[in-house]
Amino acid sequence: AVQALCQENRVRIEKRHTELGESLSSFIERHREQSEKTGEDLAAVHALCQENRGRADKRHVELGESVASLSERHQEHSEKVIEDLTAVQALCQALQKRTAKLELTATRSSSGGDALRRDFAELAERQELRDMELSSDFDDVKARV
Repeated sequence: AVQALCQENRVRIEKRHTELGESLSSFIERHREQSEKTGEDLAAVHALCQENRGRADKRHVELGESVASLSERHQEHSEKVIEDLTAVQALCQALQKRTAKLELTATRSSSGGDALRRDFAELAERQELRDMELSSDFDDVKARV
């Protein structure tokens, strides 16, 4: 009876050993498949990261070029504005000189009379106010540029 029990236990142990071996083989196979899948996934993620890095680098270069171009255009525009304002200031000074000459001519003219002198004085005063406004505007714009 002991021998039969031992034989029965041996059969059960061998059966359980076979089951565990099969289970372990199955586990090892699943682990290998998951490792391969994880490796593929990691390779795909790495490729996406490289692609995104390439796009980001390209965009960075494009933005750098755009900023440089914008800065250059701003500098050119600023120089043009200063040139234009300088020309306007020169025109105002020329008008002021011309107004002064006309006023002097009117003052010297005997036929000009007081009314003409007042008109020229008024004109000179208005021109002077405009010159002051333009000069102030010019200084403001120049300071901003």
